[in-house]
Amino acid sequence: MFLLFNKLFRKKSNVVNGVDYISNLPDPILHLILSRLHSTKEVVRTRVLSTRWRNLWTSIPSLEICETKPLSALQKNQFKEFVYWVLANRTLDLDSFTLDCGDHCDMSTILRLIHVAVIRKVKQLDLTFCLRDTGEDFVLPRCLLDCDSLEVLKLDMFMCYLSLESFTGSKTLKVLVLDNVGLCDHDSVRSFLVYCPLLEEFSLIDCQTDDLDYLHISCPNLKTLRINNRGLGYYKERLCERLMKAVIELEDMEQKNEFDDNFGVTVCELFFQVSHVEYLSINYLFVESISSKCECFNCPKKGFPESLPSLKTLEITIDGYLLDVLLRILKCSPNLDFLHLIFYKDISPDQYEAFVEELVEVETMKILTHHLKKVEFLEFNGERETLAIAQFLFEHGNALEEIVFSWRNEDRYCKKSRKAMNEVSKFYKASSVVKVITLLKD
Repeated sequence: MFLLFNKLFRKKSNVVNGVDYISNLPDPILHLILSRLHSTKEVVRTRVLSTRWRNLWTSIPSLEICETKPLSALQKNQFKEFVYWVLANRTLDLDSFTLDCGDHCDMSTILRLIHVAVIRKVKQLDLTFCLRDTGEDFVLPRCLLDCDSLEVLKLDMFMCYLSLESFTGSKTLKVLVLDNVGLCDHDSVRSFLVYCPLLEEFSLIDCQTDDLDYLHISCPNLKTLRINNRGLGYYKERLCERLMKAVIELEDMEQKNEFDDNFGVTVCELFFQVSHVEYLSINYLFVESISSKCECFNCPKKGFPESLPSLKTLEITIDGYLLDVLLRILKCSPNLDFLHLIFYKDISPDQYEAFVEELVEVETMKILTHHLKKVEFLEFNGERETLAIAQFLFEHGNALEEIVFSWRNEDRYCKKSRKAMNEVSKFYKASSVVKVITLLKD
Protein backbone atom coordinates (compact mmCIF):
# COMPACT_ATOMS: atom_id res chain seq x y z
CA MET A 1 0.00 0.00 0.00
CA PHE A 2 2.88 2.36 0.70
CA LEU A 3 4.17 1.92 -2.88
CA LEU A 4 0.73 2.80 -4.23
CA PHE A 5 0.59 5.84 -1.95
CA ASN A 6 4.11 6.86 -3.02
CA LYS A 7 3.18 6.70 -6.73
CA LEU A 8 0.00 8.69 -6.08
CA PHE A 9 1.94 11.25 -4.09
CA ARG A 10 4.57 11.78 -6.80
CA LYS A 11 2.01 11.77 -9.61
CA LYS A 12 -0.21 14.42 -8.05
CA SER A 13 2.51 16.52 -6.48
CA ASN A 14 2.30 19.86 -8.24
CA VAL A 15 5.04 21.94 -6.65
CA VAL A 16 4.24 25.60 -6.04
CA ASN A 17 6.81 27.78 -4.28
CA GLY A 18 8.66 24.65 -3.22
CA VAL A 19 5.66 22.96 -1.56
CA ASP A 20 3.43 20.38 -3.24
CA TYR A 21 -0.37 20.51 -2.93
CA ILE A 22 -0.67 17.38 -0.77
CA SER A 23 2.05 18.41 1.63
CA ASN A 24 0.41 21.82 2.00
CA LEU A 25 -2.64 20.25 3.62
CA PRO A 26 -3.06 20.84 7.37
CA ASP A 27 -1.69 18.25 9.80
CA PRO A 28 -5.08 16.77 10.80
CA ILE A 29 -5.81 15.91 7.14
CA LEU A 30 -2.39 14.38 6.68
CA HIS A 31 -2.83 12.40 9.90
CA LEU A 32 -6.08 11.06 8.47
CA ILE A 33 -4.23 10.01 5.32
CA LEU A 34 -1.59 8.24 7.39
CA SER A 35 -4.25 6.47 9.44
CA ARG A 36 -5.41 4.72 6.24
CA LEU A 37 -2.08 2.95 5.85
CA HIS A 38 -1.96 -0.68 6.92
CA SER A 39 0.72 -0.51 9.58
CA THR A 40 2.94 1.80 11.58
CA LYS A 41 5.87 0.57 9.48
CA GLU A 42 4.23 2.04 6.37
CA VAL A 43 3.46 5.24 8.26
CA VAL A 44 7.12 5.63 9.26
CA ARG A 45 8.25 5.03 5.69
CA THR A 46 6.40 8.19 4.54
CA ARG A 47 9.25 10.19 6.09
CA VAL A 48 11.21 9.71 2.84
CA LEU A 49 8.61 11.49 0.71
CA SER A 50 9.75 15.03 1.42
CA THR A 51 11.03 17.36 4.12
CA ARG A 52 7.41 18.19 5.06
CA TRP A 53 6.75 14.52 5.83
CA ARG A 54 10.02 13.75 7.59
CA ASN A 55 8.69 14.23 11.13
CA LEU A 56 4.94 14.15 10.46
CA TRP A 57 4.62 10.50 11.52
CA THR A 58 5.91 11.34 15.00
CA SER A 59 2.74 13.28 15.82
CA ILE A 60 0.06 10.78 14.75
CA PRO A 61 -2.21 10.07 17.73
CA SER A 62 -2.10 6.26 17.61
CA LEU A 63 0.49 3.56 16.96
CA GLU A 64 -0.35 -0.02 15.98
CA ILE A 65 2.43 -2.55 15.46
CA CYS A 66 1.78 -6.20 14.68
CA GLU A 67 4.45 -8.80 13.96
CA THR A 68 3.43 -12.43 14.57
CA LYS A 69 5.18 -14.30 11.77
CA PRO A 70 8.29 -16.37 12.67
CA LEU A 71 11.48 -14.32 12.96
CA SER A 72 15.15 -15.19 13.25
CA ALA A 73 17.12 -14.04 16.27
CA LEU A 74 18.54 -11.13 14.26
CA GLN A 75 15.10 -10.15 12.98
CA LYS A 76 13.70 -10.24 16.52
CA ASN A 77 16.37 -7.83 17.69
CA GLN A 78 15.68 -5.53 14.74
CA PHE A 79 11.96 -5.65 15.44
CA LYS A 80 12.41 -4.79 19.12
CA GLU A 81 14.70 -1.88 18.32
CA PHE A 82 12.27 -0.61 15.69
CA VAL A 83 9.38 -0.57 18.17
CA TYR A 84 11.48 1.22 20.78
CA TRP A 85 12.76 3.72 18.18
CA VAL A 86 9.20 4.51 17.06
CA LEU A 87 8.07 5.16 20.63
CA ALA A 88 11.19 7.13 21.57
CA ASN A 89 10.87 9.45 18.57
CA ARG A 90 7.35 10.59 19.37
CA THR A 91 6.88 14.34 19.59
CA LEU A 92 3.33 14.37 21.01
CA ASP A 93 1.46 12.32 23.59
CA LEU A 94 -0.12 9.02 22.56
CA ASP A 95 -3.85 8.38 22.45
CA SER A 96 -3.27 4.65 21.98
CA PHE A 97 -0.47 2.14 21.56
CA THR A 98 -1.24 -1.36 20.26
CA LEU A 99 1.47 -4.02 20.12
CA ASP A 100 0.98 -7.62 18.97
CA CYS A 101 4.40 -9.26 19.03
CA GLY A 102 3.81 -12.97 19.70
CA ASP A 103 6.92 -14.38 21.41
CA HIS A 104 9.34 -11.93 19.80
CA CYS A 105 9.78 -9.81 22.95
CA ASP A 106 11.00 -10.98 26.35
CA MET A 107 9.74 -9.55 29.63
CA SER A 108 12.47 -6.91 29.91
CA THR A 109 11.59 -5.61 26.44
CA ILE A 110 7.86 -5.48 27.22
CA LEU A 111 8.55 -3.56 30.44
CA ARG A 112 10.87 -1.21 28.57
CA LEU A 113 8.20 -0.46 25.96
CA ILE A 114 5.55 0.09 28.63
CA HIS A 115 7.84 2.57 30.35
CA VAL A 116 8.34 4.57 27.14
CA ALA A 117 4.58 4.50 26.39
CA VAL A 118 3.90 5.86 29.89
CA ILE A 119 6.39 8.67 29.28
CA ARG A 120 4.35 9.53 26.19
CA LYS A 121 1.24 9.71 28.42
CA VAL A 122 -0.54 6.88 26.65
CA LYS A 123 -4.33 6.75 27.18
CA GLN A 124 -5.00 3.28 25.77
CA LEU A 125 -2.49 0.44 26.01
CA ASP A 126 -3.26 -2.81 24.15
CA LEU A 127 -0.58 -5.51 24.45
CA THR A 128 -0.56 -9.03 23.01
CA PHE A 129 2.52 -11.10 23.81
CA CYS A 130 3.62 -14.57 24.89
CA LEU A 131 6.01 -15.40 27.73
CA ARG A 132 4.65 -18.91 28.17
CA ASP A 133 7.89 -20.73 27.32
CA THR A 134 9.84 -18.76 29.93
CA GLY A 135 7.68 -19.89 32.84
CA GLU A 136 7.74 -16.35 34.26
CA ASP A 137 4.79 -14.52 35.76
CA PHE A 138 4.28 -11.11 34.20
CA VAL A 139 4.48 -8.34 36.78
CA LEU A 140 2.81 -5.06 35.86
CA PRO A 141 5.40 -2.32 36.36
CA ARG A 142 5.10 0.38 38.97
CA CYS A 143 5.10 3.09 36.29
CA LEU A 144 1.60 2.01 35.23
CA LEU A 145 0.38 2.50 38.77
CA ASP A 146 1.67 6.07 38.73
CA CYS A 147 0.52 6.81 35.16
CA ASP A 148 -1.99 9.66 35.32
CA SER A 149 -3.16 9.28 31.69
CA LEU A 150 -3.98 5.57 31.29
CA GLU A 151 -7.72 4.99 30.76
CA VAL A 152 -7.83 1.67 28.87
CA LEU A 153 -5.64 -1.39 29.50
CA LYS A 154 -5.99 -4.55 27.40
CA LEU A 155 -3.76 -7.58 27.93
CA ASP A 156 -3.71 -10.77 25.86
CA MET A 157 -0.96 -12.98 27.28
CA PHE A 158 -1.44 -16.46 25.76
CA MET A 159 -2.32 -17.80 29.23
CA CYS A 160 0.79 -16.46 30.93
CA TYR A 161 0.21 -15.68 34.59
CA LEU A 162 -0.29 -12.10 35.66
CA SER A 163 1.03 -10.87 38.99
CA LEU A 164 -0.62 -7.82 40.51
CA GLU A 165 1.35 -7.82 43.76
CA SER A 166 3.01 -4.46 43.17
CA PHE A 167 0.11 -3.00 41.20
CA THR A 168 -2.46 -2.05 43.83
CA GLY A 169 -4.73 -0.05 41.57
CA SER A 170 -5.07 2.86 39.18
CA LYS A 171 -6.65 6.25 39.76
CA THR A 172 -7.44 6.82 36.06
CA LEU A 173 -8.24 3.37 34.60
CA LYS A 174 -11.77 3.10 33.13
CA VAL A 175 -11.59 -0.08 31.03
CA LEU A 176 -9.73 -3.30 31.85
CA VAL A 177 -9.75 -6.27 29.46
CA LEU A 178 -7.90 -9.47 30.39
CA ASP A 179 -7.79 -11.99 27.55
CA ASN A 180 -6.04 -15.37 27.87
CA VAL A 181 -4.53 -14.30 31.18
CA GLY A 182 -3.73 -16.61 34.07
CA LEU A 183 -4.96 -15.33 37.45
CA CYS A 184 -3.95 -17.13 40.60
CA ASP A 185 -3.71 -14.60 43.43
CA HIS A 186 -7.14 -13.85 44.86
CA ASP A 187 -6.05 -11.10 47.26
CA SER A 188 -4.11 -9.05 44.71
CA VAL A 189 -6.91 -9.25 42.11
CA ARG A 190 -9.48 -8.13 44.68
CA SER A 191 -7.25 -5.29 45.89
CA PHE A 192 -6.55 -4.16 42.36
CA LEU A 193 -10.26 -3.93 41.48
CA VAL A 194 -11.16 -2.16 44.72
CA TYR A 195 -8.50 0.48 44.15
CA CYS A 196 -9.58 1.36 40.62
CA PRO A 197 -12.24 3.94 41.58
CA LEU A 198 -13.02 4.99 37.99
CA LEU A 199 -13.24 1.49 36.48
CA GLU A 200 -16.43 1.25 34.41
CA GLU A 201 -15.81 -1.82 32.22
CA PHE A 202 -14.19 -5.10 33.21
CA SER A 203 -13.80 -8.11 30.90
CA LEU A 204 -12.47 -11.59 31.62
CA ILE A 205 -12.10 -13.46 28.33
CA ASP A 206 -10.84 -17.05 28.39
CA CYS A 207 -8.86 -16.41 31.55
CA GLN A 208 -7.58 -19.19 33.77
CA THR A 209 -9.39 -18.83 37.09
CA ASP A 210 -10.14 -22.45 38.01
CA ASP A 211 -7.59 -22.51 40.82
CA LEU A 212 -9.15 -19.56 42.60
CA ASP A 213 -11.32 -20.34 45.58
CA TYR A 214 -12.93 -16.92 45.28
CA LEU A 215 -12.71 -14.01 42.89
CA HIS A 216 -14.21 -10.86 44.35
CA ILE A 217 -15.54 -8.42 41.76
CA SER A 218 -16.42 -5.23 43.55
CA CYS A 219 -15.79 -1.85 41.93
CA PRO A 220 -17.52 1.37 43.02
CA ASN A 221 -18.36 2.62 39.49
CA LEU A 222 -18.46 -0.61 37.46
CA LYS A 223 -21.14 -0.43 34.76
CA THR A 224 -20.21 -3.23 32.35
CA LEU A 225 -19.01 -6.72 33.24
CA ARG A 226 -18.16 -9.30 30.60
CA ILE A 227 -17.25 -12.88 31.47
CA ASN A 228 -16.43 -15.19 28.58
CA ASN A 229 -14.46 -17.95 30.22
CA ARG A 230 -13.60 -21.54 29.47
CA GLY A 231 -13.20 -21.95 33.21
CA LEU A 232 -15.82 -19.99 35.07
CA GLY A 233 -14.12 -20.25 38.43
CA TYR A 234 -16.00 -19.33 41.59
CA TYR A 235 -17.14 -15.71 41.73
CA LYS A 236 -18.27 -14.62 45.15
CA GLU A 237 -19.07 -11.38 46.95
CA ARG A 238 -21.52 -8.83 45.68
CA LEU A 239 -21.04 -7.28 42.28
CA CYS A 240 -21.14 -3.51 42.26
CA GLU A 241 -24.67 -2.22 42.71
CA ARG A 242 -24.06 0.36 39.99
CA LEU A 243 -23.31 -2.31 37.41
CA MET A 244 -25.50 -1.53 34.40
CA LYS A 245 -24.42 -4.09 31.82
CA ALA A 246 -23.44 -7.74 32.16
CA VAL A 247 -22.35 -10.07 29.33
CA ILE A 248 -21.84 -13.69 30.43
CA GLU A 249 -20.70 -16.32 27.94
CA LEU A 250 -19.97 -19.75 29.34
CA GLU A 251 -18.03 -22.38 27.40
CA ASP A 252 -16.89 -26.00 27.70
CA MET A 253 -19.74 -27.23 29.85
CA GLU A 254 -18.80 -30.82 29.07
CA GLN A 255 -15.72 -30.36 31.25
CA LYS A 256 -17.90 -29.69 34.28
CA ASN A 257 -19.31 -32.55 36.31
CA GLU A 258 -23.08 -32.50 36.14
CA PHE A 259 -23.21 -32.93 39.91
CA ASP A 260 -20.49 -30.45 40.79
CA ASP A 261 -22.25 -28.48 43.53
CA ASN A 262 -19.60 -25.76 43.63
CA PHE A 263 -20.07 -25.09 39.94
CA GLY A 264 -23.84 -24.99 40.41
CA VAL A 265 -23.51 -22.47 43.22
CA THR A 266 -21.18 -20.39 41.03
CA VAL A 267 -23.65 -20.17 38.16
CA CYS A 268 -26.64 -19.40 40.34
CA GLU A 269 -24.87 -16.85 42.52
CA LEU A 270 -23.47 -15.09 39.49
CA PHE A 271 -26.93 -14.91 37.93
CA PHE A 272 -28.40 -13.65 41.19
CA GLN A 273 -25.72 -10.99 41.53
CA VAL A 274 -26.45 -9.45 38.12
CA SER A 275 -30.17 -9.26 38.86
CA HIS A 276 -29.99 -5.46 39.18
CA VAL A 277 -28.45 -4.70 35.74
CA GLU A 278 -30.18 -2.81 32.94
CA TYR A 279 -28.56 -4.85 30.14
CA LEU A 280 -28.07 -8.62 30.36
CA SER A 281 -26.60 -10.85 27.66
CA ILE A 282 -26.34 -14.59 28.37
CA ASN A 283 -25.35 -17.32 25.94
CA TYR A 284 -26.87 -20.76 25.44
CA LEU A 285 -24.62 -22.68 27.82
CA PHE A 286 -25.19 -20.23 30.64
CA VAL A 287 -28.96 -20.42 30.13
CA GLU A 288 -28.68 -24.20 30.11
CA SER A 289 -26.76 -24.01 33.38
CA ILE A 290 -29.44 -21.82 34.91
CA SER A 291 -32.09 -24.30 33.85
CA SER A 292 -30.31 -27.32 35.30
CA LYS A 293 -28.63 -25.81 38.37
CA CYS A 294 -30.75 -23.03 39.84
CA GLU A 295 -33.58 -25.41 40.73
CA CYS A 296 -31.18 -27.52 42.82
CA PHE A 297 -30.76 -25.02 45.66
CA ASN A 298 -33.25 -23.89 48.27
CA CYS A 299 -31.48 -20.71 49.34
CA PRO A 300 -32.97 -17.74 47.43
CA LYS A 301 -29.52 -16.34 46.70
CA LYS A 302 -28.57 -19.57 45.01
CA GLY A 303 -31.77 -19.96 43.04
CA PHE A 304 -33.60 -18.07 40.34
CA PRO A 305 -33.92 -14.31 41.11
CA GLU A 306 -37.38 -13.31 42.21
CA SER A 307 -37.11 -10.04 40.35
CA LEU A 308 -35.04 -8.30 37.67
CA PRO A 309 -36.44 -4.84 38.43
CA SER A 310 -34.02 -2.74 36.36
CA LEU A 311 -33.67 -5.00 33.32
CA LYS A 312 -34.44 -3.09 30.13
CA THR A 313 -32.51 -5.08 27.53
CA LEU A 314 -32.24 -8.88 27.43
CA GLU A 315 -30.12 -10.76 24.88
CA ILE A 316 -30.59 -14.49 25.26
CA THR A 317 -29.73 -17.62 23.26
CA ILE A 318 -32.14 -20.52 23.72
CA ASP A 319 -33.79 -23.51 22.09
CA GLY A 320 -37.17 -25.16 22.60
CA TYR A 321 -36.02 -26.90 25.77
CA LEU A 322 -35.06 -23.61 27.41
CA LEU A 323 -38.20 -21.61 26.66
CA ASP A 324 -39.17 -22.03 30.31
CA VAL A 325 -36.10 -20.00 31.35
CA LEU A 326 -37.12 -17.23 28.97
CA LEU A 327 -40.62 -17.26 30.47
CA ARG A 328 -39.28 -16.98 34.01
CA ILE A 329 -37.01 -14.09 33.09
CA LEU A 330 -39.84 -12.28 31.32
CA LYS A 331 -42.13 -12.86 34.27
CA CYS A 332 -39.80 -11.08 36.69
CA SER A 333 -38.73 -8.26 34.31
CA PRO A 334 -41.50 -5.65 34.55
CA ASN A 335 -39.48 -2.90 32.83
CA LEU A 336 -38.16 -4.85 29.84
CA ASP A 337 -38.04 -2.72 26.68
CA PHE A 338 -35.84 -4.70 24.27
CA LEU A 339 -35.80 -8.49 23.80
CA HIS A 340 -33.05 -9.92 21.58
CA LEU A 341 -33.75 -13.59 20.79
CA ILE A 342 -31.24 -16.01 19.31
CA PHE A 343 -32.54 -19.52 18.68
CA TYR A 344 -29.76 -22.08 18.98
CA LYS A 345 -31.95 -24.80 17.44
CA ASP A 346 -35.35 -24.91 15.78
CA ILE A 347 -38.43 -25.14 18.00
CA SER A 348 -40.82 -28.06 17.66
CA PRO A 349 -44.61 -27.52 17.33
CA ASP A 350 -45.20 -29.04 20.77
CA GLN A 351 -42.64 -26.75 22.37
CA TYR A 352 -44.25 -23.72 20.75
CA GLU A 353 -47.74 -24.72 21.90
CA ALA A 354 -46.53 -25.23 25.49
CA PHE A 355 -44.73 -21.87 25.39
CA VAL A 356 -47.76 -19.91 24.22
CA GLU A 357 -50.09 -21.74 26.59
CA GLU A 358 -47.99 -20.82 29.61
CA LEU A 359 -47.29 -17.36 28.28
CA VAL A 360 -50.96 -16.46 28.20
CA GLU A 361 -51.47 -17.55 31.80
CA VAL A 362 -48.65 -15.61 33.48
CA GLU A 363 -47.91 -11.97 34.20
CA THR A 364 -45.63 -11.96 31.19
CA MET A 365 -48.54 -10.96 28.99
CA LYS A 366 -48.64 -7.56 30.67
CA ILE A 367 -45.02 -6.98 29.71
CA LEU A 368 -45.62 -8.06 26.12
CA THR A 369 -48.79 -6.02 25.70
CA HIS A 370 -48.02 -2.86 27.67
CA HIS A 371 -44.26 -2.40 27.89
CA LEU A 372 -42.09 -4.28 25.39
CA LYS A 373 -41.00 -1.89 22.64
CA LYS A 374 -38.47 -3.77 20.50
CA VAL A 375 -37.84 -7.41 19.65
CA GLU A 376 -35.00 -8.72 17.49
CA PHE A 377 -34.67 -12.20 16.00
CA LEU A 378 -31.04 -12.93 15.08
CA GLU A 379 -30.30 -15.42 12.27
CA PHE A 380 -34.00 -15.77 11.53
CA ASN A 381 -34.51 -18.95 9.50
CA GLY A 382 -38.19 -18.55 8.73
CA GLU A 383 -39.14 -21.85 10.37
CA ARG A 384 -42.82 -22.08 11.18
CA GLU A 385 -42.65 -22.11 14.98
CA THR A 386 -40.27 -19.15 15.28
CA LEU A 387 -42.41 -17.27 12.81
CA ALA A 388 -45.42 -18.11 14.97
CA ILE A 389 -43.70 -16.52 17.99
CA ALA A 390 -43.11 -13.38 15.90
CA GLN A 391 -46.78 -13.45 14.87
CA PHE A 392 -47.86 -13.77 18.51
CA LEU A 393 -45.78 -10.73 19.42
CA PHE A 394 -47.26 -8.72 16.56
CA GLU A 395 -50.79 -9.63 17.59
CA HIS A 396 -50.38 -8.85 21.29
CA GLY A 397 -47.63 -6.23 21.48
CA ASN A 398 -49.60 -3.01 21.88
CA ALA A 399 -46.47 -1.03 22.77
CA LEU A 400 -44.21 -2.49 20.09
CA GLU A 401 -42.24 0.01 18.04
CA GLU A 402 -39.86 -2.33 16.16
CA ILE A 403 -39.49 -5.99 15.30
CA VAL A 404 -36.12 -6.68 13.70
CA PHE A 405 -35.03 -9.76 11.74
CA SER A 406 -31.25 -9.76 11.46
CA TRP A 407 -28.50 -11.92 9.98
CA ARG A 408 -24.70 -11.92 10.14
CA ASN A 409 -24.29 -13.89 6.91
CA GLU A 410 -24.85 -11.90 3.72
CA ASP A 411 -26.03 -14.89 1.67
CA ARG A 412 -28.60 -15.86 4.28
CA TYR A 413 -29.68 -12.24 4.54
CA CYS A 414 -30.29 -12.04 0.79
CA LYS A 415 -32.23 -15.32 0.78
CA LYS A 416 -34.26 -14.88 3.94
CA SER A 417 -34.96 -11.17 4.40
CA ARG A 418 -37.45 -10.76 1.56
CA LYS A 419 -39.26 -13.94 2.54
CA ALA A 420 -39.50 -12.77 6.14
CA MET A 421 -40.93 -9.40 5.07
CA ASN A 422 -43.51 -11.12 2.88
CA GLU A 423 -44.63 -13.37 5.71
CA VAL A 424 -44.92 -10.72 8.42
CA SER A 425 -46.73 -8.32 6.09
CA LYS A 426 -49.74 -10.65 6.41
CA PHE A 427 -49.85 -10.54 10.23
CA TYR A 428 -52.28 -8.49 12.26
CA LYS A 429 -50.42 -5.84 14.23
CA ALA A 430 -51.77 -4.64 17.56
CA SER A 431 -49.45 -1.63 17.51
CA SER A 432 -50.20 0.97 14.87
CA VAL A 433 -46.63 2.33 14.96
CA VAL A 434 -44.64 -0.90 14.84
CA LYS A 435 -41.93 -1.05 12.15
CA VAL A 436 -40.60 -4.24 10.57
CA ILE A 437 -36.88 -4.10 9.84
CA THR A 438 -34.49 -6.56 8.18
CA LEU A 439 -30.84 -6.01 8.96
CA LEU A 440 -27.42 -7.35 7.92
CA LYS A 441 -25.05 -7.06 10.89
CA ASP A 442 -21.29 -6.72 10.77
